[in-house]
Amino acid sequence: MNSKTEINIVFSDWILEIHQKIDGRSMAAQFGADEKNVRNLLTGKVKNTRQDPVNLAVSYFEALPEGFLDIPKQVARALASDLIQAAKDSIGPLNSFFLAQDREMLTYPETIKLATLIDKISDDLFRLYRPDDLTGLKDYLLSLDELDDDYWQCPSTNRDMRLEWSKAETWDDMQLVLGRIRYNIILSVVAIWDIEYVSARFDRIQPIPLLLALAPQVKPALTIKPTNLTGGAEIEIPHGYRGFRDVVDTPMSLFIDLLACLVHRSSKCDWPERLPKVSQMMEIFSGIEYQNLVNIRAGLENLTIYKIDEMLVSSDVGVGDIFPLIAAAHIWEKFLVPETAGGEHKVLIPDDDYLRFWSRHRERLANQGRNIEGGQEAWPAYLARRSARQDRLGGEQEKLY
Repeated sequence: MNSKTEINIVFSDWILEIHQKIDGRSMAAQFGADEKNVRNLLTGKVKNTRQDPVNLAVSYFEALPEGFLDIPKQVARALASDLIQAAKDSIGPLNSFFLAQDREMLTYPETIKLATLIDKISDDLFRLYRPDDLTGLKDYLLSLDELDDDYWQCPSTNRDMRLEWSKAETWDDMQLVLGRIRYNIILSVVAIWDIEYVSARFDRIQPIPLLLALAPQVKPALTIKPTNLTGGAEIEIPHGYRGFRDVVDTPMSLFIDLLACLVHRSSKCDWPERLPKVSQMMEIFSGIEYQNLVNIRAGLENLTIYKIDEMLVSSDVGVGDIFPLIAAAHIWEKFLVPETAGGEHKVLIPDDDYLRFWSRHRERLANQGRNIEGGQEAWPAYLARRSARQDRLGGEQEKLY
């Protein structure tokens, strides 16, 4: 077991798989080159590539959906050089990912700061790991002021994990705590991105945790009640039950629902009265077949920026406008709807933990004088229903189904 690699994955490297899912193509295909050239480019071994790395990057730009990076080729070459240098200078994958969305740090500055911090912590953990002496690693994590109580709060149970961490004697014991901290870090990163994205993109609308709207949830119409058997909740299974997607709204289905509402609002200057049915979405998305839309909502087809670009062919909404929504849908699908042995799914409902980070980040940004108050227009109730903590279980935690 390569424990060093696993430590680094815990806090940072998860974004690499998300980026791959968003594009949907192999790295070689993305850059129009063979695998060796791409690996050399990504690792900074540019002297060993058989092609100019700038040309590889420009090939990648040219394949992006129209409007995603709408710049002349001469500018693209200059941008490619800048990004290659930035990749060499970057301290880690999270920093690199968010800088690619906001090179001037004008839209997502706090997100980039947090991403940079997480990359540094991951790098420090990598260097501190000693298979025969985990004390240094344990002491380092406990000494970090940046990992405050919110990060040490165990998801769902709310207990402080620092005592458990300090008592851990084996790598397996530590992995249990690190996995929960990683979960909190993912929520925190998405939450701060959520705040800055909504503030910039929807500044005339009252701010809500919009990216949380894409996290899985038990279908609102279903009856649920606490149970001592699972430690979570018991769901009243609907007639004709065919699988977990009949009781859970998944990130991909919620993304398509939200996208349909945004496109409707863009074309009609108003929100739809209620969430559109899939059959009604065919009037909203002109560039996709009905069965393909059904498959994407069901998670049977990978949702890439290229498929979304085809769906939006006649819309004023572009892939670049909704990129955080696309990324969040993939993040939630990966980490909150994990597939287990036998093809079964355990679905994590993150609302309380996510809202804790979202609220703390908003409070901190407001204290720094950031304008995050938004406008007076209200979101439709069907999109804003997760903006506040809900008690659907009579005091029990809505967590794992």
